[in-house]
Amino acid sequence: MIALLAALIIYGTALLLTFPLMSHLAYQLFAHFNKQVKAQQHLDFACIITAYKDLSIALPLVDSLLAQSHSRYHIYLVADNCPALDNHPQNPHLTVLQPHPTLGSKVKSLKHAREYFMRKHDVVVVLDADNLAHPHFLSRLQQAFDQGYAAVQGQRLAKNLGSVAENLDAMSEFYYNFMVRKVPYGLWSSATIAGSAMGVRTKVFDQYLALFDQPEALVISEDKILQTWLVDQNHRIGFAEKAIVLDEKVASGADTQRQRTRWLASYFEQLKAVGKLFFKGIQQGNWNQIYFGFICLFPPLVILVLLTALSSLLALFGSSHQWQAIFWGIVAFIGNFLWVLWRNHTPQVVLQTIPKIPVFIWYQIRALMGMEAVKADFLATQHTKNTSFEDAWKKHYSPAYQAYILKNHFIEK
Repeated sequence: MIALLAALIIYGTALLLTFPLMSHLAYQLFAHFNKQVKAQQHLDFACIITAYKDLSIALPLVDSLLAQSHSRYHIYLVADNCPALDNHPQNPHLTVLQPHPTLGSKVKSLKHAREYFMRKHDVVVVLDADNLAHPHFLSRLQQAFDQGYAAVQGQRLAKNLGSVAENLDAMSEFYYNFMVRKVPYGLWSSATIAGSAMGVRTKVFDQYLALFDQPEALVISEDKILQTWLVDQNHRIGFAEKAIVLDEKVASGADTQRQRTRWLASYFEQLKAVGKLFFKGIQQGNWNQIYFGFICLFPPLVILVLLTALSSLLALFGSSHQWQAIFWGIVAFIGNFLWVLWRNHTPQVVLQTIPKIPVFIWYQIRALMGMEAVKADFLATQHTKNTSFEDAWKKHYSPAYQAYILKNHFIEK
């Protein structure tokens, strides 16, 4: 019985390690993307920015939205528990909301903004205060929504690079943008939602907010709840890699641990709902629900590393086939990881941090041991990189990388 359990752990872990490479190869062979269609209407976007305690960090994002090439939009900046600023922008496209009493919840901030919509918007776009939007971000979202999706995730790239923590955080973003967004989307399934830079049709967004009609406890996974609910409702989440948003990366090991603690808690909190979605897809033969459900069930890196360590130890006392399965699984996972970074032209400064990945894993192990803290604290990370889109873009991305983006992402003249 013990030998059977050990074999199940070993071969199960080997399958998990090879799954990303198998998905990548399937994408390489069978990826399909809808052709760009002519816009049926000029969509009206409601851009909700949720700021907490610090309003100033959101001002560069507001500036980047006010510079959009798309003309139909309105910005709703929710300044929750933020000291008043005398110099915030005054613009017909901007409404600053300062709720009283303090909301202390992203979901409540989204609901608060929805109550103050000035007109009937077609799409709601959710942005974090530390984001920066490319001048054609909304135009690129428009192109994706023209294909009929109820929700679309834009592509987030690093706003700041330099420290080991920032580079490792950025590295994970490059990897996940491809493996859990572009690959599933290319394989007729749904992209996962990143927590910001996504748009949802207003009617669908209202139905989602209705899930929280009762006074809620601390919600740490509103984005995961949204994506699971969307796919469960038979919606397919699109991925607009041309809709670029810069996202601030954590600058220290302590912030890495806080961030990963929150993300791990979110993963475990949603396991039951995602498991139900996966088995529902199997019962109904729904490919979108099956593949997306499995992607969301796939263990986070720290858990996969611990499983691999356990399986390697068990394989030492097992057969040669078991040891070979784990060995080649590790080779497949590492090879695919490097392949993804290479094919996405990851900046050199990020690649130079690859030897520091064990440090990243260590902080995630500490995060795994500290998940109880999330029950009493949202564990928000600090944002301090107050810069413009243009400055961040030029500072952290080489001319060669910018040329790659321009080549692969149509930019309006």
